[in-house]
Amino acid sequence: MNYIFDIGKVFLDFEPLEFLRRRYDEETAQAVYGMMFGPVWDRLDAGDLLPENAPDAFCPADHPLRPAVDDTYARWEDILVPMEDTIRFAQRLKGQGRRLFYLTNFQKGFEDIARRKGIFHLFSGGVVSSTERLMKPDPRIYRLLLNRYGLTAADCVFFDDRQENVDAACALGIKGIVFTDAAQAEKELHELTRRG
Repeated sequence: MNYIFDIGKVFLDFEPLEFLRRRYDEETAQAVYGMMFGPVWDRLDAGDLLPENAPDAFCPADHPLRPAVDDTYARWEDILVPMEDTIRFAQRLKGQGRRLFYLTNFQKGFEDIARRKGIFHLFSGGVVSSTERLMKPDPRIYRLLLNRYGLTAADCVFFDDRQENVDAACALGIKGIVFTDAAQAEKELHELTRRG
C-alpha cells in the first residue's frame, strides 16, 4: 500500500486568522484575512499568480492596510506549523517500508518550505498544484500523481482534510480518509486495512 497525503492542515497546520489575531486587533485581523486568504490565495495555489506579484493582488499599494498585508505575506511561512503527531504517524508508515507521497494545493516554493519545516524527507515524491497548474479536486491532478510514480489507484490511501478532495480520489478508485488528526487517521487506516 502507498500513502498519499495532503499537506495543509495534515502535515502543516495553517490557521492564518489566529496568526493575525496575535499581531493585530480583531478588526484589522479580519480585514487582512479577508484580503489575503481567499480567491487571491487560491490563484497562488493554482499557479496563476506569482508570489512576487501577490501583494499588489491582495490590495493596492496605497491601501491603509498594505503594511500589514506586506508584513503578513513576508512572514506567511511562520503560519505553517509542523503537526508532530502526523510526522510520527508518517514515520511509522515509512518504517514499515511504505512509500509516502504528497498531493497538495500549494503555491510555488513548496519543496523548499517542506525542507525547512522538516517533512520533505518523508516523501518519495509528489505533485504540487502551482507547478502543474491543476488543483484538487480536479481528477487530472490525482491521475498525474498515479501516472508519474507508476501507482495503482487501488493500492493507495489518500489523506486530506477536505471531504470533496477525498471524494474525488475515491471516484478514481483510491481509498480515502478525511483527516481530522493523526490518531483518528491511524485508527481509520487500521479499520480500512482490516476490512481489506
